[in-house]
Amino acid sequence: MSKHHLLEYKFEEEPGGKRKRALTVNGFWIVVLILIFVAAVYQSVPREIPDIIIRFLGR
Repeated sequence: MSKHHLLEYKFEEEPGGKRKRALTVNGFWIVVLILIFVAAVYQSVPREIPDIIIRFLGR
C-alpha cells in the first residue's frame, strides 16, 4: 500500500509526461522481476531432475 501511495504522490506532484515515464519504469521492473524468477526456476529445475532420476534408480 505504501508503494502505491508513493506512486500516486508522484503522479500528483508531476502530472503529464512524468506519469508515462513512471508507468514504463514500473513495467520495466515487473519484467526484470519476472526474468529473474524464470531464470531462478530454470536453473533449479535441471538440478532437481537428475536428483529425481537418481532417487528412482536408487530405489
